Amino acid sequence: MTHTLFDLGLRPDVLDPLSLPEGIVPARVVADHGTRYHVLSQAGRTPAWLPPITRLAPDGPQRPAIGDWVLLNPAEDPPHITAILPRRTAMSRQGTGLVTHQQVIAANVDRVLVVVSMNKNMNMNRIERLMAAVEAGGAQPVLVIHKADLDPTGQRAALARLGPVADLAPVVFTSVVLDGGLDPLEPFLGRGITLALVGSSGVGKSTLVNHLLGREVQVTQSQRLDDDRGRHTTTTRSLFVLPDHRGVLIDTPGMRELALWSGDGIGAAFADVESLKERCRFRSCTHQGEEGCAVQDALDDGTLETRRWDNHKKLEREAEWMARRQSKTGQRQRGRAFSKMVRSLKKDSW
Repeated sequence: MTHTLFDLGLRPDVLDPLSLPEGIVPARVVADHGTRYHVLSQAGRTPAWLPPITRLAPDGPQRPAIGDWVLLNPAEDPPHITAILPRRTAMSRQGTGLVTHQQVIAANVDRVLVVVSMNKNMNMNRIERLMAAVEAGGAQPVLVIHKADLDPTGQRAALARLGPVADLAPVVFTSVVLDGGLDPLEPFLGRGITLALVGSSGVGKSTLVNHLLGREVQVTQSQRLDDDRGRHTTTTRSLFVLPDHRGVLIDTPGMRELALWSGDGIGAAFADVESLKERCRFRSCTHQGEEGCAVQDALDDGTLETRRWDNHKKLEREAEWMARRQSKTGQRQRGRAFSKMVRSLKKDSW
C-alpha cells in the first residue's frame, strides 16, 4: 500500500520535496538494525544502509532513530541514507550502561500517549517522570489510563489519585474489552499526526496497537495473576501507519527505567510546584523552613503532596547531575576531535 508524504507525517516546514535533487527521495525510519534500517516512502517499505560518513553530521543527529526523516537514492541497491533531517521533536533518555549517550525513543512525534494500567500499580512517580521526558522532547503528552474495564466505577478515584497531573495534560480512560472503549483516543488521531506509545511493561500498549491497526501485529500476553501486572512483550520500537488516514503510530518496548536526558520538561510536568516556588517571599528560598515559603505552607496544609514534592526534587537533582555528566563528556569528545585534527594537520605538513 502506498502513502503520501503527509500520510507518513512529513511537514512542509521540515522539507519541501520539490527542492530535492533529482533521484533523491524522503523516507521515514520504521526499523533500526544498527547500520541497517527499514524506511517507508511513497514507494513503500525498503531496506536502507547508513554509510559511516553520514553518522558524522555536525549540525544534526548522528544516527537515525525511529520516526526520523532521511534522504536516500532508491536507485541504489541497497539505498544509502545520504542525510538525516533535523528533528521537530524527540523523546529521549540516557542510554543504558556507563557511557553517557542520548537514546532517542521516538523522533518527530506530535503526541505521546503515556499509557498506565487501571490497577493498584499506577505508580505516580513513574508517571511524572514520563511526563517530564515527553515535555522535554517538545511533544504533547496524553495520559491514557488503559484497562478501564478492571474498575469501571473507579475513574473518579483515579483522577483524584492523579491530582495536579490531571490538570497538566489530557486524561482518557480506554479499554479494548468495553464497547467503544477506544473512542476517547479519536480526538488525538488524524491524518499527518504522529503518535508514540510509552509506558511500563504489561500496561497493554501492544493490545492498543493491534486494535488501532485492526490486525494482529504485536504479540500480547495476559496479566500475571499473582501481582496484577502484565508481561513484557514488545522488544523493539516499531512505526505503523494507521488505517483510514488516522495518523502514524510508534510503539516502544516497556521501559523498566527511564533516566532523564534533559531536565527541560520538569517545569511543565510540575507546573503547580513551580507556581508555588515563584510565590515564596524570598527569591533565594531553599524551601527548607524559611519564613514566607509558599512550598512549605502548601506541604503543611496538604495542598502539595509530600510524595510529589520529593519526586520533583529527585528529578531536579538527577537533571543537574546529568547536565554535569554531559558537559564533561562533551569536553572529552571535543578534545579528542581537536587532537585528531592536529595529528592530521601534522601528518599532511610533514
